[in-house]
Amino acid sequence: MQYRAVLQNLFLDLFLEIDMGIFSFLSIQSHAEDHHDEVVKAHNDGQRDAGRGEYKLPYNAIARDIPFASTATTSEMKEVNASYEAGHAHTESQKSGCYLTTACVHHAGLADDCHELVVLRSFRDGYMSALPGGPLLVARYYKIAPAILERIQLDSERETILSRIFAMVTDAVRRVENGDDVGALAIYEAQFLELTNRYQLQG
Repeated sequence: MQYRAVLQNLFLDLFLEIDMGIFSFLSIQSHAEDHHDEVVKAHNDGQRDAGRGEYKLPYNAIARDIPFASTATTSEMKEVNASYEAGHAHTESQKSGCYLTTACVHHAGLADDCHELVVLRSFRDGYMSALPGGPLLVARYYKIAPAILERIQLDSERETILSRIFAMVTDAVRRVENGDDVGALAIYEAQFLELTNRYQLQG
């Protein structure tokens, strides 16, 4: 009987250790998933803030000033901040050479986070990016757009061209909001082709 009791205690200890091991593994896995989500969110927040002209790091102080503010380690906090900065820089670099932004902000006098640009950015990151070849289409725009914008600024018909671009923007937004993503993409591509032909650009 005593021998059986000893075996039962040993098996109980073993099962407890297994349970604790499983719990520890699941906790680590859950933490890793949470951290991944935080990194992705930080990148998106960086893009959003750049569009609004803001800059707000997720972690303004690393560990020293907020030791109990998060379960994240110092290296994880730095990774989240780096992801935010990458998203912020990406949007800033795009804004500087985007003729759609110029048409809305500098020509039409709207804010950089105006409804029109928010809809188009969501359309770009959602519908366009999910298309076969969509990411290449987006990349081609950002490759050629700065050269297009430079030539627009020197064009004697600059205001007329920007007015046409803004009209396309409002038409595209209307189509997106009515569920006509195909139509919105078609008028965008038509104008992009018109501008590349006008200024004899290829990419």
